[in-house]
Amino acid sequence: MKKYAGLVWGVCLALVCTACGVQKPAPPSSHFVAWSQQDPNPKRVCVLPFSNRTGRPAVVTQVRRSFAGHLSTKRFVDVELHEIDARLPPDWRGLSARALGETLGCQALVYGIVTQARRLYLGLYADIVLDAGIRLIDTQSGRSLVEESYTTRFRSGGLPLSPIGIVPNAVLLLRDISDEQIQRAVDDLARNLAARVPDLPYHPVPASPARPELADAPPPALPTGPEATRQAPASYRLQVAAFASAESASSAVQLLRQRGYQAELLAPPGLASRWYQVVLGPFPSAASAQQVGVAIRQELPFSSPTVTVSSAP
Repeated sequence: MKKYAGLVWGVCLALVCTACGVQKPAPPSSHFVAWSQQDPNPKRVCVLPFSNRTGRPAVVTQVRRSFAGHLSTKRFVDVELHEIDARLPPDWRGLSARALGETLGCQALVYGIVTQARRLYLGLYADIVLDAGIRLIDTQSGRSLVEESYTTRFRSGGLPLSPIGIVPNAVLLLRDISDEQIQRAVDDLARNLAARVPDLPYHPVPASPARPELADAPPPALPTGPEATRQAPASYRLQVAAFASAESASSAVQLLRQRGYQAELLAPPGLASRWYQVVLGPFPSAASAQQVGVAIRQELPFSSPTVTVSSAP
């Protein structure tokens, strides 16, 4: 019984330690502030394939994809990962940041590395540890703008009141350390890494002066049917959903991209009540946008996609 009591206290101590070591994002560096003010704005950021020191390439790929999805909530112009991979030369790791920036058409590159991906199961105790770091590099100067790392640790353990409870708790731990739990750890790691990248300052687009005779005119009606195809090509977007939190919106963007939709996240500036909009498009007509909305409503948990007039040309 003494040995059993010692094991229980050891698990208790391990569970308590999971709450330690909370990290806070550092303020933007002077290099990042100066770079963020330079034209062009917004800037294209390319997330390169992450380096792997873990022996688990699938996990490293998941970390990169999740990080890119969370980074898309900021004001950077995010570039699709498949587009980056298609344009990378075989020897890209030996090229300078400037050369890669010219090849990919990006103003900054994200170099990432996953240094640890460990999954441990010891009867009463389950432990998942993921550790990664990122560097955001200015492609013109080669200067480091952001350099951050983060460690995610998920620990779980049952504390049975008698030795008879050991087997049921072991079965529960096998369930807890499933692939779904690993995906949660990946998402936590990627979200915290993306949160450590400062956002670009907001640069409002000046509104064009309205003609006096049109100042009080009502907005034009949204055309439908054959007429929509002939008017204003590429001027419609499909708003799939709107969320109060960037995390929920980013998850929706990732879900849509996994299903093949080129979704993006719009985060207009505002007060605490700002909404993060998940949108697709632009589309050449309202009818084509509506067709995509019907398909999304049938296969994904989004109830009411709506067509809006886009400000994009």
